[in-house]
Amino acid sequence: MQSNLSIVANVMQIVMGISLICLSVIVYYHQKKNDKEALRHRAWDAQQQLNFMILSNNHIWRGSDLIIDGHTGSSPLTIEDVQGAVFISFIQINRIHSLWCGWQSGILKRHELLEELRPTLAIQLGIPEIFDYCLTRGYSESFVKFMIEEMKYVKENLPQPESTFVWATNYLKAQTKEPKFT
Repeated sequence: MQSNLSIVANVMQIVMGISLICLSVIVYYHQKKNDKEALRHRAWDAQQQLNFMILSNNHIWRGSDLIIDGHTGSSPLTIEDVQGAVFISFIQINRIHSLWCGWQSGILKRHELLEELRPTLAIQLGIPEIFDYCLTRGYSESFVKFMIEEMKYVKENLPQPESTFVWATNYLKAQTKEPKFT
C-alpha cells in the first residue's frame, strides 16, 4: 500500500507534466501570433516603402501605371518606364513570396494569404508579360504554379483597376463638364 506522501508525489508529477504541456501550447500559440503579426507588418512596411519610391521617381511612377493597366500617360513609353515596371513587379512578387512562405510554414492561414495577395496581384496584370517575366526569375516551381493559379483567379474574378493616369484624366474631364442643375 502506498503512503499518502507517495500518492501526493505522484499526483504532483502528473500535475507538473500537464502544466508543462499547457505552458508549451500557450508559448507556441503566442509565438505563432507574434510571427504572424511580424510577417504582416514587414509586408505592410515593404508596401509603404514601395509607395514612397513610386511617388518619388517619375519613371517608377510611370512603371507603376504601366503594370496596373498598360498606360503611362500621354508621352511615349521609354525603356526606363518598362524597367520601373519590372522593378515594381519584382518587389511585389517578393512581398507576396514572403507571405506565401509564411503560409507554407503555418504562420498564415490560406485565407489570410489570399486576403493580402489578391488585391496586390490585381494591380500587377496590366501588362501580364512583365509579371510573367519577373515570375520566371528564381522562384520555386510550387510558388510559380500557385501564382499562375492565382493570376487566373484574379483575372476572372476581380476588376482591373485604373492607373493613376487614367483615373486622373477621367477625373479632370468630369471636373470640366458644366454643372447639372435640377
